[in-house]
Amino acid sequence: MALLDLDRPVEAREKLEAAQQEPEYPYVPEVLADLAECDYRLGRMHEAQHLAEQALALGAVVPASLVLGSVAMDYYHLDEALDHYERVVQEAAPESRDWITAHQMAADVMAQQGFPNPAAAYAHAQQALAHTPESDDWYVTLRDHLLKAEELMSQQGGRMLN
Repeated sequence: MALLDLDRPVEAREKLEAAQQEPEYPYVPEVLADLAECDYRLGRMHEAQHLAEQALALGAVVPASLVLGSVAMDYYHLDEALDHYERVVQEAAPESRDWITAHQMAADVMAQQGFPNPAAAYAHAQQALAHTPESDDWYVTLRDHLLKAEELMSQQGGRMLN
């Protein structure tokens, strides 16, 4: 929703609630996921999680999983957050904004976990970096994650990646 892209969650929530009241509105799962995103941005974590879980159960896998990943990150439930972001990587259209975001977040979660699987962290960082402009705040973070994962892999395997 455009109002969410403009970071206007209160107004977005009002419009979404109106759409939700329409008896023939066909995108109820997506509305629930967008309402969850609004609540998340407004700091209503419990409400955001509840709505996102409903949206996920109704089939809005990508947007609901992104919200659930964000909530899990805020509570520092890193394994749970990673599960949500990896689900988005699998379900989102390749190279879409959601797919890139999920790769960014998965790489970041793995870095926060101390790179338990450097190859997976490297793969997520590499995918995200390929679609992140140098002017983006994520670029340097992703590059650092990529280099750290590469260093750890070379220590484990005794050789550098090509």
